[in-house]
Amino acid sequence: MIKQVSCSYCGAEESILLVSKKTTIAGPIVQCKKCGLVYVSPIEVDLEEFYRTKEVIPPRSHKDGPNVNIRYLVEREWKNKSFKKRLEKIYGLRKTGVLLDVGCHLGFFLDVAANQGFQVQGVEPNPFNAAYARDELGLQVETATLEECEFPNSCFDIVTLYHVLEHIENPIRLLQEIKRVLRDDGLLVVEVPRFNSASRRLFRSRWRSYQIDHLTYFTDSTLQAMLQAGGFQVVMVDYPGRYMSLNYFISRLERIHGFTSRLAKAVVERLHMENLTIYLNLRDIMTYYVVPNNDKEKLNP
Repeated sequence: MIKQVSCSYCGAEESILLVSKKTTIAGPIVQCKKCGLVYVSPIEVDLEEFYRTKEVIPPRSHKDGPNVNIRYLVEREWKNKSFKKRLEKIYGLRKTGVLLDVGCHLGFFLDVAANQGFQVQGVEPNPFNAAYARDELGLQVETATLEECEFPNSCFDIVTLYHVLEHIENPIRLLQEIKRVLRDDGLLVVEVPRFNSASRRLFRSRWRSYQIDHLTYFTDSTLQAMLQAGGFQVVMVDYPGRYMSLNYFISRLERIHGFTSRLAKAVVERLHMENLTIYLNLRDIMTYYVVPNNDKEKLNP
């Protein structure tokens, strides 16, 4: 199935080819001639089929054996360290309240936030991930998209959107729905890959964020424009790193240089250093902390 799409920000159809189709992306990556947004067009894969058949391994810990990624589970300790650092940023802006995580995956961030005193709720369209969050972590998670939940107006103090917006065909519509369910003095946190980063230019086709289910690639300027069009204004920007095990880092290195990755893996295993904690920041991830903008005259793209 090939789906031709226009720019999701300004609606223009004319674009410039930036990256030809590769196995790791959904189609050619183009840049809108009018506004500069970078996105995939045409979309050359069936993403619904991709999500259904994506290779996953059921963990032994879950009695019903849902299809969740075992590598993600193994890295939970290190992911929680990263989530705690993100919560420190949120806590500096909002210390209490009802927090909704959109696209909450297995619920690790929600679990950390709950332990920090926030009232938490999640939405996750993948039924296996949502079941794990509910059954294993005891979290309140809806198996649905945000729009399908039909939450009442102004019912959340904080909404988090970690690595979701780049997967969405119509980001503005999602942002507008978030604005509807967020209180007027609420906080939205959006984190996405940063297309205008030096690491993307350095690694080129091997950049880690070229993924088959990423449909939009944001720069700082295009993300700011998208957020404004969705009804928000920026209060803080961060370029966070992440904690990971040395073993996980080496596995990710495989994409950049296979021989080096295999050599490093052999050395690390011999020295029993697989679980050594490292912190990596390539500044190719950006996190925007934004609040509702109620000046309607400024919201039209």
